[in-house]
Amino acid sequence: MNIADGPFDRIVVPILLEEVFRQEGLDHLAANELSEAKTPELIEAIEKEFQAWDAEMVPRPVSASRNGRVLFGLRSMRYKNDLPRHYFDVLDYVKCADEKNLLGIAVLANAVLGCDRIFVTDKGGGDAGVDILARLPQPIGQPCFLIATQCKAYSQPLSRLEVDSVWHRYQIGLDEKNIWDQYLSAMSAKRYPSSLGRSFNLVASNGLSTQGKETAIAAGISSSTPRQISYLLASKFDLKEIEEFCSLVPGTRDLSRDLSKEIPLVSNVNTH
Repeated sequence: MNIADGPFDRIVVPILLEEVFRQEGLDHLAANELSEAKTPELIEAIEKEFQAWDAEMVPRPVSASRNGRVLFGLRSMRYKNDLPRHYFDVLDYVKCADEKNLLGIAVLANAVLGCDRIFVTDKGGGDAGVDILARLPQPIGQPCFLIATQCKAYSQPLSRLEVDSVWHRYQIGLDEKNIWDQYLSAMSAKRYPSSLGRSFNLVASNGLSTQGKETAIAAGISSSTPRQISYLLASKFDLKEIEEFCSLVPGTRDLSRDLSKEIPLVSNVNTH
């Protein structure tokens, strides 16, 4: 059992271990003694597991008693962290997203970050390696800052070679002047000089492999984990709102449709 896989009410660690050992054939006394001996080891492993959540700045899905022997999950009234109760529903949706739904997820993520112009640019080719283009507002007199996003709805984490391929395509695409002229026009950014700020973001439904992460960091690619994306969205929308919005997102390029203007129509941007 992986306690990070979904919501639960309460887990008493020694009792959980005792049940496991009894299922393996130990009698009650032997299972009880072994569970007490192994409890500190499991508590340490649980702590290590959730340090990864801490590093991603995502609230842990459990609250622990002072001695760590009792864990309170999202379904418990004694859960004290800030993870929304529907978080795991959103996480499942992100991990199982097809290409079109992942576009919608990326659009919503850009909107939550504060982007005021968001367009689907994906054409399956001839899109300069960009699926979503968004504009992040800057102080008056400052050049625009654009966020170019590539989406990959894969069932496994992206490998080093896959991340490198995405980055290489984007780099080549920067020289495709005709396409970028259209993009900059949609962003109302053609009047800005070459100091235009840009960021390249990779959204993968199942994240990046360890080597893929290393490649992304070396190249300067921004990439949020599925946990981070799910927390960002679950903090603002419920699953039904996300599903409804994704169903309305165009699956191919439409530079006449600024999706940032449509988000309030399908969400009240509540904080739960």
